[in-house]
Amino acid sequence: MRYFYYFLFCLFFHCSLCRGNEDSSSFTFSGYAEWYYSYDFSQSRTKPDFIYNHKRLDEINMNLIVGSVNYRNKNVRANIGLMAGNYAQYNLSKEPAFAQFLYEANGGIRLDSSHNIWFDMGIFPSHIGFESAVGADCYTVTRSLVAENSPYYEAGAKISYKTADSTLLLSLLYLNGWQTIFRNPDIHTPSFGLQLQYHFSPFFMINYSNFIGSDRQDNEQSMRVYHNVYSHVFFSKNFGVIAGFDIGRDRGEGRRYYYWYTPTIIAHGRFSEQWSIACRYEYFGDKNAALFSSEFDCTGYSANLDYMLTSQTLLRIEGRHLISSYKIFDKNVRNNTALTFSMSMRI
Repeated sequence: MRYFYYFLFCLFFHCSLCRGNEDSSSFTFSGYAEWYYSYDFSQSRTKPDFIYNHKRLDEINMNLIVGSVNYRNKNVRANIGLMAGNYAQYNLSKEPAFAQFLYEANGGIRLDSSHNIWFDMGIFPSHIGFESAVGADCYTVTRSLVAENSPYYEAGAKISYKTADSTLLLSLLYLNGWQTIFRNPDIHTPSFGLQLQYHFSPFFMINYSNFIGSDRQDNEQSMRVYHNVYSHVFFSKNFGVIAGFDIGRDRGEGRRYYYWYTPTIIAHGRFSEQWSIACRYEYFGDKNAALFSSEFDCTGYSANLDYMLTSQTLLRIEGRHLISSYKIFDKNVRNNTALTFSMSMRI
């Protein structure tokens, strides 16, 4: 990572020299904050171990607050975002303390002045999945099981290409690991990623992303392979469906490889400028403990109602029910029901 910090310093030094040319460069500042209250009918204090967002129960809490600075000109771009909240506290708990406040820190240069080809280094939001840590960018209040148990963020370098009309996006990535900013010194296996996204029309797109690497020490000789496929279809301007299927493979006990898989469907609709809804079905199957420490499966159903109070303020409520074949929830039970209220603001 020391090479990244040197790269970022040089990049921002270049940015400062270019700042006087307002026609070709610009700085932008943005902020996001999301508060929530979640009530669990099982009366636990926190949500299960496989949930990282909206973690605390029976109290008003901050899920995420982010402040970002972004720089753009024709040939250079950079982003720095600092964060706090439950998402940072629980999802980045294995990172060094100072890194737990980094939402993103990356910089890039354009490799071809006539084409949209970029080389970027640093900490990025993940190239896997259709959800992010920023709740207002997602159709549901809480994150899906597949989002909670696949990378939200990544660190490394990437080369990306996007067509002038944004129809096609292609990215090749070299990564420090599976949702890792600073690689474990006992892991030397390189990790790679690919993203291919194509928009057939403004109403239909499909995305394929993958990860190939290791999340375990070298002496375990493990290689994780993960595939993420999803499509977003709009049946009209205000109604659409996201359908995704993820499958992963890793080594389990007895030096055998086992698989986990996760189908997810989200239907969403907007009835007016203020009101919208979303319904979700999801399943996570890991019955051979490839990803989890023991047998795991979970089926989930949720529905939420959103109200856009202002152009910058979103109020939401969601009911969610999770069912498992195993006693994976607190108090040794097989099902879980929760209500979550949230308010998010952008500046």
